[in-house]
Amino acid sequence: MIEFYWFAIGNIAYYLIAIVSVAALKDNRAFCVYICPIPPLQKVLSRYALLKMSIVADKCNDCYLCEMNCLMGINLLSYKNEGKRILSTECIICYTCANVCLKEAMKMTMKFDKGERKEYLRYR
Repeated sequence: MIEFYWFAIGNIAYYLIAIVSVAALKDNRAFCVYICPIPPLQKVLSRYALLKMSIVADKCNDCYLCEMNCLMGINLLSYKNEGKRILSTECIICYTCANVCLKEAMKMTMKFDKGERKEYLRYR
């Protein structure tokens, strides 16, 4: 029974810290960015991921809908202008950018990028 109490106390503390950090920093992802221990490990592995989003330059009309709706705050068109896939380790492939694109210029691609690191993020 004592394990259950520690489990409950740990969960309450975890969520309390998350709520306080979101309220104090006025950022929905404050806990994920500044406190959670999992994203640093994911960032290392995501650099070598085969599946990533890309923008078909011929279809894109630079309407910025994808960037405005990106949950992770990535400057997607910067990658398109360089002719590269979305190499940001912040991209969680939520497909929101593809769903809002009126020209269907966003697509999922499978390729190896040699672990290149490009981070074009919007800082709030």
